[in-house]
Amino acid sequence: MPFCKKCQTEKPEDAFAKRTAYCRSCTKAYRQANADQIRERNRVYQQAHRERTRAWVKACDARNWEARKLAKQQYYREHKEEILARNRVWKANHREQLREYSRKRTAQALGCELRDFTSAQWFELLHEFQHHCGYCGREVTLELDHRVPFSRGGTHTKANIIPACHQCNTAKGAMTEDEFRALIARHPTVIAHQTA
Repeated sequence: MPFCKKCQTEKPEDAFAKRTAYCRSCTKAYRQANADQIRERNRVYQQAHRERTRAWVKACDARNWEARKLAKQQYYREHKEEILARNRVWKANHREQLREYSRKRTAQALGCELRDFTSAQWFELLHEFQHHCGYCGREVTLELDHRVPFSRGGTHTKANIIPACHQCNTAKGAMTEDEFRALIARHPTVIAHQTA
């Protein structure tokens, strides 16, 4: 029978983890007593060996993906309400991040050139336009509009973005900013909602 070097007792083989001289209960007690120290040591190691750590995690996932998937599904079933409540709170407190994530996903799906357009840059644009629509000038809830749409090869950059109200953004559709402004000049009723 194997002998635990920590508690100095003989225990059956299944009481030991692979490649260790300590039984599982001694190992667990050590980890609980030194949790912060172990966490910090792991963090430092992972930062110093990022690529190696990523490769190891990928290999583990590849070997155990079915078991991990089942474990995650089981955890979700057991803690569904708690997870959903936590997600609702997070979403309520991070609306701008969610919008940014959604915009980036849309850009990627359309195969557009993606550059970092941040929430901070969006707030800069709102300040530049004094929280007014870039087309009709109304001070209402604004959304991000691409001067040159993704479908026409536009990029997700600050230079290609203008704050617009929902009505103007919808009316503009897949037109470029120049085409939309030319349409407004010819037919001012396109943005008649500005006086409504």
